[in-house]
Amino acid sequence: MNHWREVLSLPIVAPVTHPCDLNRLERVLREANRECAEECARINGREIVLCLSGGLDSSLSAAMIRRSFPSAPMTACTAGSGDEHPDVVHAKLVARHFSLAHHIQILGQHELGIATEQVEKLFGREHCARFKGTAGVLACYQRMHDQMVGAVIAHDGIDELLGGYWAHRASVARAEEAQAVFADHWRRLEENHLRPLETIAQSVGIKVLFPYLQREVVEEITAIPLAERTSRAVSKLPLRELAEWNSVPDAVIRRRKRGFCDALTPVNELPE
Repeated sequence: MNHWREVLSLPIVAPVTHPCDLNRLERVLREANRECAEECARINGREIVLCLSGGLDSSLSAAMIRRSFPSAPMTACTAGSGDEHPDVVHAKLVARHFSLAHHIQILGQHELGIATEQVEKLFGREHCARFKGTAGVLACYQRMHDQMVGAVIAHDGIDELLGGYWAHRASVARAEEAQAVFADHWRRLEENHLRPLETIAQSVGIKVLFPYLQREVVEEITAIPLAERTSRAVSKLPLRELAEWNSVPDAVIRRRKRGFCDALTPVNELPE
């Protein structure tokens, strides 16, 4: 397995592209998830632990890992503002469907306040103002540490690769603009997501494993034309098809995307 820094220098669009081959992409993704799961189990002493938002990316990863390791002990960790939060509801569905133990982390304001102070020490107040979800991430990782977790599987990078954000979808019809948007999100992945997450994880002694940022995955996806990765109507087109192939519940495949900040927003304050 490679470290995520080894793939960020790769271009988001390969010099030579080819039509998406779903069978080949599935093999590459399945192998990447299998390798990350094996490393996770080795560090944790058999248990495979993954973050599960109940969204497309983490649910497909859970499906592929469970298929590779049908009897292995697997635990999913989900954060939410309450039991009725969409992330919690969908993650429960996925955990039951794939026979995962499920740790639901409902974070209170006192716990988030302590985590915010820790984040300010790690990154400064300016970071907290820009990235409101970072304190929640730290609180979640602290809880995993308290549960003796030494490694966890996370799913960063696939939105940048397959066009999971609205800016990707809005630009995809105009090839030159789309390439610039993809390149910009890919460039900001380290500063905005990966480095803060790894810093937090290391502060509590946890190793984070990224199946979607393995070199073979990145090279396979960056060779797919942008218009076959996402559309204005539907994001991450290949991943949705693979989710159907791997029996991810339909309610998960078709749910709207939410970020981690939304995971900590009370249900009655979520946008329609």
